[in-house]
Amino acid sequence: MMRLLVLISVIAFIINTLSAQEIQSESKIDFYLIKGEYEKVVDTCKIVLSVDSLNHEIWYKLGLAYQNIIETDLAIDCFHKALEVDPENKYYSYMLAKGYYTKGRNIFAEPLFIRLLSADTLNWMYAYYLTAIYTQAGKYSDAARIYRNFVEKDPYNTVYLDKLGYANLKLGNHEEAIGLYSRSLAVNPRDVTALKNLAFLYASTGNPDTALVLLTRGIDIDPYDMDFYLSRAQVYFSRGYTKRAMDDYLQILAAGDTTVLYLKRVGIGYMNNLQYNLAIPYFLMAGELDPHDYEIFDNLGSCYDRIKDYQSSVDAYTQVVEMIKPAAGHMNYTYFKIAECQNRAGLFREAITNYMVAQESMNNPSIYMIIANLYDEKLHDSKNSVIYYQKYLDTGENSVLKPSPEYLAKIRERMEYLKKNPDKNP
Repeated sequence: MMRLLVLISVIAFIINTLSAQEIQSESKIDFYLIKGEYEKVVDTCKIVLSVDSLNHEIWYKLGLAYQNIIETDLAIDCFHKALEVDPENKYYSYMLAKGYYTKGRNIFAEPLFIRLLSADTLNWMYAYYLTAIYTQAGKYSDAARIYRNFVEKDPYNTVYLDKLGYANLKLGNHEEAIGLYSRSLAVNPRDVTALKNLAFLYASTGNPDTALVLLTRGIDIDPYDMDFYLSRAQVYFSRGYTKRAMDDYLQILAAGDTTVLYLKRVGIGYMNNLQYNLAIPYFLMAGELDPHDYEIFDNLGSCYDRIKDYQSSVDAYTQVVEMIKPAAGHMNYTYFKIAECQNRAGLFREAITNYMVAQESMNNPSIYMIIANLYDEKLHDSKNSVIYYQKYLDTGENSVLKPSPEYLAKIRERMEYLKKNPDKNP
């Protein structure tokens, strides 16, 4: 009996010692977390977990340490183990969900955030991440439903108004989006997000003047925000105000953005303002960045022509010809294929029109023969038949693949018949 009591006492002493050590270790972990000594947190947590693998608080703190040293996968694993031990803990759920979101694993983050938000419907952080997931997936109706709940609770919160406005914008509910952004600007006239999106909506719904007013206001608020200059330039350019658009594009170029389109449109602005010498350098820079844009070189050729630099103009236009030549050839061959389909469909006059377009560049004698046959056999038009038989003879006799004398003789025979009997074409 005495031995049993001694054994129990020893076991109790060991348990108390281990518990005391664990408490001491947990205090150290908190101390290291506060000081930002995350490697020490990791080492200490691992020691505790080696004897107490179901300690969810230690798994959680280990996850925090891993998160701070940007070991996201390890942090997710720790939060997941903490949640397995304590599945009702919202902090563990939140950190795990946020970890999944950070890694782009929204399929796992979404159900966690749904569960969290359903238990605390006014927690903006839960809503923020869940609606971000919905937005990325194009589920704007689901996002709008959540935003609307927050707007109803706080109708003057510009963050909620802007978010709901954006969801409606993406859903195509332009009038509702305009109303929401207008409310946001009434609360905060310097809300640049609302200004940008409201200007976009007005420009999209046929109110460019209102859009320009809003964008100009945005530039006055933040003259370093290039989004305002870009949007205003696009509205100006779409309305044909190329000089005004040019001034905004110059601001963007000065900020270091040398996008080809902006260089090109500055060139167009100077060209339309008859400042050809100023336009040329921008077209040259645009041409270096995109040597396959024929419009750049067409404008460049026009500018050189206006300043009487004819050789440079010829060079620029020659580049245009070289660029569009393959497309032109393919286009004319496409006209030929259209004509073939119309011919087979019995649309003979339409087919003739497209055969003639194709022939302008293809210069194929057989196309004249096809047209002549259509006039002769399908439309019974003797006059035009003779004209196109003659065109075939004129080109066919001089072609590389010269038809046989017998074939040419038959064509001449048919032509003579049609000339003598114009009204007897069967």
